[in-house]
Amino acid sequence: MDLTQCQMDASALEAFLAVEFAEVAADFAVERVTPEGCVVRLKVAARHLRPGGTVSGPSMFALADVGGLSGDPVALGPRGFGGDNLLHNGFHAQTGGGARSDRGRSGC
Repeated sequence: MDLTQCQMDASALEAFLAVEFAEVAADFAVERVTPEGCVVRLKVAARHLRPGGTVSGPSMFALADVGGLSGDPVALGPRGFGGDNLLHNGFHAQTGGGARSDRGRSGC
């Protein structure tokens, strides 16, 4: 298997997440997929906020989970999650709409 080539594009990854993360997939958008990883955005809604209008810790950890685990199917192809992952997550504030994004990185 050639891990320098992505096995899924952004739309294929979103369809995969709709199955594997069915309970929360509608809260996330895949912004881009590259050989270096993928960028997943949390579609921030009122339920993700704590008093004061900041994004809650559990919402950010959900983003880390979905964003981090998205790197494996991009690199390896669409298959159910299993095994261990070493995740490196970088959160970046996005302008407009209070959205947050996370980069999931894997061997693609």
